[in-house]
Amino acid sequence: MGAHHCYVTGPSLPCSERTFTAVRCNALGLPPTPSMPATVEAVQKLSWEEMQALFPAAYAAEIVALHRAGAQELMREKLASLSEGERRVLREALAASGR
Repeated sequence: MGAHHCYVTGPSLPCSERTFTAVRCNALGLPPTPSMPATVEAVQKLSWEEMQALFPAAYAAEIVALHRAGAQELMREKLASLSEGERRVLREALAASGR
């Protein structure tokens, strides 16, 4: 499949990246690229289909790493990258949950 080119002519108007992406996807006949909602209210308004599209897009790198390295290795890497404060918060949350 070759590259798609889309040329838009008209007045130069400012628009958000999200709006531009939606227009581009629509023009090319592609499904819209999901983006992370900015507020809790926006998350609460997501449909089930939007949530199903958003999750893999948001966590694609982690999903790929999980398949490549395996779950335990990925968990070790994630824990190693945490600061001491983040590890403390995690330990406290695990202790509070009784696990």
